[in-house]
Amino acid sequence: MVKVFEILHEQPVLFLFLLIGIGMAFGKVKIKGIGLGAAAVLFFAIVMAAWSQSNGIELQVTKQLGTLGLTLFTFAIGINSGASFFHNLKTAVGPILAMVAFYGIAATLGLYVGKAMGMSVPLIAGTFAGAVTNTPALAAAGEASGDPATATVGYSIAYLFGVIGMLAASMAALHYGRNDKDAPSPLSNRTIRVERDDHPFVGDIYEKLGEKVSFSRLRRGETGPITRPQMSDTLDPGDLVTVVGPRELVARAATELGHASSHSLMQDRTYLDFRRMTISNPKVSGRTVASLGLAKQFSATISRVRRGDVDMVAEPGLVLQEGDRVRVVAPPRRWLRSPSSLVTPRMASPTSTRSPWAWAWPSALQSASCRS
Repeated sequence: MVKVFEILHEQPVLFLFLLIGIGMAFGKVKIKGIGLGAAAVLFFAIVMAAWSQSNGIELQVTKQLGTLGLTLFTFAIGINSGASFFHNLKTAVGPILAMVAFYGIAATLGLYVGKAMGMSVPLIAGTFAGAVTNTPALAAAGEASGDPATATVGYSIAYLFGVIGMLAASMAALHYGRNDKDAPSPLSNRTIRVERDDHPFVGDIYEKLGEKVSFSRLRRGETGPITRPQMSDTLDPGDLVTVVGPRELVARAATELGHASSHSLMQDRTYLDFRRMTISNPKVSGRTVASLGLAKQFSATISRVRRGDVDMVAEPGLVLQEGDRVRVVAPPRRWLRSPSSLVTPRMASPTSTRSPWAWAWPSALQSASCRS
């Protein structure tokens, strides 16, 4: 290994890419669903540095490469989280200021505790940066203290415990999740045959079900056109209506109105079609579903929202976030000037070639397939 260490000492770029490649390979390994991810690169670097040092060879990445890596890291974080950060500045100033104050108090306590333990200021600063697993803070600590090497030592040691703490918290959360009896019910949709003779309003049924469902399609009789239900519409005997919501509420709606039908209005895409879209417009992020005005502008409605791995009913007061995937239902002709100005289509072309708007959608999106 001494020969290998000598080669890596002379080739810092090769050493850097080996650290990234091998470290990420270890990071992909998961035990009980938990993995180190990118943090494995740092741990592998610590092991390699200590191993080579024990053989009298110092392995290190040049300052220029370190600065480049930090710049790319900061840029990527900004691109990924910048929009939500500035949105939170407008909507959650109080919690952000409270967190800043908390970090200020923690840093002050850390300084005095570190001095009481005989630690130098660079070591204290690096330890604090590692404890909160903040890499840009390490660069700031090293530059401000004038001793980046000592700051890095403190960062590396504290980072280990910071990651271990997060892993322990993740494992505890997963364990709790397996025993969680209050998990939300998965969403389902069902076409219901109306049998009631009192002609209830859609809005009345919506309120009776706790405003936790959405009505996405309505057909009068067997062969009438499929329309988007309004809260002022009545449900007459023989009507078919599609309800989307938690499974138990959809079953309750079927009992309230009549019975679950063997027909599926979603399969007939002549009058209403749907697409999944990903919220990417910063002007849309942070707004409620109702405030978008899709019904007025496009005769469209959002029936459900998928955030992460969780499906939610698109309630009027639900606040949308960037990265949310929404299912938009609208007449086919409306896709010519669809809500693409508000959201970016994730899946564009229909699975059925019979849909009349297939030809009208931009050709750049025609290779994708629509998902339900």
